Amino acid sequence: MEKVPGWYVITGGPHSGKTTTVNRLAELGYETSPEYSRLFIDKELEKGRSLEEIRKNAKSYQDALVKVKLELEHKLPKDKDVFIDRGLVDATAYYKFLRTPLLKDLVKLCKNRYKKVFILDILPYKQDYARTETKKHAYKLHRLIKQAYEKLGYKIVRIPVMPIEDRVKMILENIK
Repeated sequence: MEKVPGWYVITGGPHSGKTTTVNRLAELGYETSPEYSRLFIDKELEKGRSLEEIRKNAKSYQDALVKVKLELEHKLPKDKDVFIDRGLVDATAYYKFLRTPLLKDLVKLCKNRYKKVFILDILPYKQDYARTETKKHAYKLHRLIKQAYEKLGYKIVRIPVMPIEDRVKMILENIK
């Protein structure tokens, strides 16, 4: 069996502080990888497409996101610790949430991919240009994401709502 890369996933439902946490880890000198869905949306918006056009077909949208995620992770060093804003496993939860069939072999690609998973509790909910889910949907996605990682046997560390410095400290204490 291939060795699991030193990759740590920072995940949770929409508006749980993932990107803020990953950005803070980057400021502290840790290697990080950005959230693939927001990266994809931003690139498509730059091309002149509207958010509605980008998300029009849920299956195509999710398939495109998986492709972007795989490309991002392919470029990551396997022999270094890297904090990743959302893991590939998150995509399986989104497919389930959208009630659309998974991309072929996705579950197989998700196994033994990450060293540890940190699930951040959701902050007081706010929508933005890319985060269009309702508060109810955000909590449902949070549960589905947690279940997806558990189903694949990942060790999960729950990070409660607290100041960013405390969240980062808790994460770093859990990778030692």
